[in-house]
Amino acid sequence: MTIHIDTQGTATIHAVDEVARVMEHGGLAALITATTTDAELDLLHAAAEAGNVGPIVGLRAEMSWWRDLLARNASSR
Repeated sequence: MTIHIDTQGTATIHAVDEVARVMEHGGLAALITATTTDAELDLLHAAAEAGNVGPIVGLRAEMSWWRDLLARNASSR
C-alpha cells in the first residue's frame, strides 16, 4: 500500500499498489494458472488477506483477471 500526503495533510491510500505488491512480490501470481478454479482463487484470496491481517481491496478481481489472461494466452497458442 502506498500512502500519499498532500500539502493540506490529507492522506490518500493507493490499494492498487498493495495489490501489485501481493501479486508480484508476494508470489501470488505464480500460484495462479489458466485452470485455477474460482474456489481455489477464493482460498488464495483468503490466505493473502489473512497474511496481510486485513482486506486487500481489488485483490480478488485482479486474481480473476490474471487467471483469465493466462487462459486467453493458452487458448491462442
